[in-house]
Amino acid sequence: MQKHIKSFINESSVGLIATCDHQKPHAVPVYYLLIEAENAFYFMTKTASNSYLNLKNNGRASITIFSEKPPTVYTANCESEILEFSVEEYSGIRKKLIAMHATEDYYPSPVSTLRKGELKLVKLNILDSNYQSYSHADANE
Repeated sequence: MQKHIKSFINESSVGLIATCDHQKPHAVPVYYLLIEAENAFYFMTKTASNSYLNLKNNGRASITIFSEKPPTVYTANCESEILEFSVEEYSGIRKKLIAMHATEDYYPSPVSTLRKGELKLVKLNILDSNYQSYSHADANE
């Protein structure tokens, strides 16, 4: 991943995760963590959430990270892996995501307020991605 793209992704902690249940799309903001060595994003969800149910049945998702100033968009199509939240192998990732949920201004909503269900860790393996940064010069062309 190019340095400026990684920098853009790491400047934010909130992205939109889009999933589909074979009939209708579903998109929600989530706190994410990029693990560049794995070419993957991680986020948390509960088993009663639409995102979890869609990923369990479909396995495909996309993540979009954007900024208004300057207008910049990163989108990745991904294949998901649903992981057990309590597995020790993911303790470092788990701790970082929990810290994000605990210290941010509650946007998006903390996972603790989501519908009932067991907490899961989701890994989004990046299949392909696109990065676009738009400047005023681009808009005038």
